Amino acid sequence: MADAEVVFRMLRDLAHHLNHEADFTATLDDVRRDAFGQARQYGSVLAELGDRPAGLATYFPMYSTYKGRPCLYLDNLFVEDWARGSRVGRALMSEVCRVAVAQDCCRVELKVLHDNPARGFYEALGMAPSAERPYVIQAAAMRRLIGET
Repeated sequence: MADAEVVFRMLRDLAHHLNHEADFTATLDDVRRDAFGQARQYGSVLAELGDRPAGLATYFPMYSTYKGRPCLYLDNLFVEDWARGSRVGRALMSEVCRVAVAQDCCRVELKVLHDNPARGFYEALGMAPSAERPYVIQAAAMRRLIGET
């Protein structure tokens, strides 16, 4: 369970790095339950350099009804500042792809902010931007919609 603490810290650090601290409401108990508990909601991969945690990838399953195959959604990829340039991000992506291939997935998806310099990293790995535009409905809007029916 020590890994849960590292995953939680890195998720919190990523939120800080992206200036999304206000959106970060997960707790250590959430990570323990959802990433390491009986009914896991997502998977996580930790990378270490020496004995130090250097990076994190989190992912969860999806499904393509058009392909009739499972997919993985890469929710987070985070490399500590001190570990950048040491191929940690590439190793994390490789492991996520290994999981996807083992689960017979047809693709790995992720969203990248338009101003994120990591876009070049993803493209160098062979990823390409999708023509599809993501739409999101947040909790408050979901509740309003439910209330209308």
